[in-house]
Amino acid sequence: MPNPLLTEAVAVYLRRRGYVVLHAAVALTMTLAAVAFWPPHGLLHYFRTETQPLVLHATLIVQVVLVTAASLTAGLDTIAADAIIRHSEWLERTALPVGVIVRGKLVAAVIHTAVLTLLGLPATVVAAGPAGSGLAPVFVAQLVVFGAGTAARTTGMIVSHYGERNYVVRITGGWVFLALLFVATIIVYPPLNPIAGVALAPGASDLDPILESAGSLLAATLLLMIWYRVSLARHRERTQGEVPNA
Repeated sequence: MPNPLLTEAVAVYLRRRGYVVLHAAVALTMTLAAVAFWPPHGLLHYFRTETQPLVLHATLIVQVVLVTAASLTAGLDTIAADAIIRHSEWLERTALPVGVIVRGKLVAAVIHTAVLTLLGLPATVVAAGPAGSGLAPVFVAQLVVFGAGTAARTTGMIVSHYGERNYVVRITGGWVFLALLFVATIIVYPPLNPIAGVALAPGASDLDPILESAGSLLAATLLLMIWYRVSLARHRERTQGEVPNA
């Protein structure tokens, strides 16, 4: 039997206008970023001046910020909200096991975040040419983008869940996460900062620092997913005395 949450996700992400516009906007913005920061001089100029064009740096930074913001917005269910069944409805009005609900939500989140990441890949590959960078660092940097996106997406789902009962959490939760991810991590643990992670890619000869950043973000995502699973289980426990409606 197909997971009903995955069925819902496919219908929403492929058919709803808001998500079609989001996907087109991500691809177009990435293209415009590569064009806007395209180097005004040839490679020989940068070789002689011992400098590097900013096109790849800028494109990767735009990508990680864009994918993080888009993933957080999707996780908060602010796009096509009328077509998405709320957490409380799945947990209180259906007999679906919590594990089925969590798997459906998380699988849809991971696949959708991967799609958002891939939408920006062509622009970053093109930007690597004039930057004189190899493709290996660019592809590894995509892991950082994906890690930041999945962390944002999972956080958005956690905030969405708690926000159904607490309006303040729903309004402020996303902004708090962005402040922690892009600002606090610089002081607390720089490898968790996705901008710092992708900034290492252009001209990188050692991929270990980029991989450390990607691994840190993915590890943080795993902890967030566990938190999400626990929060839904506790919600079901609070309401398990109620008879769910099919």
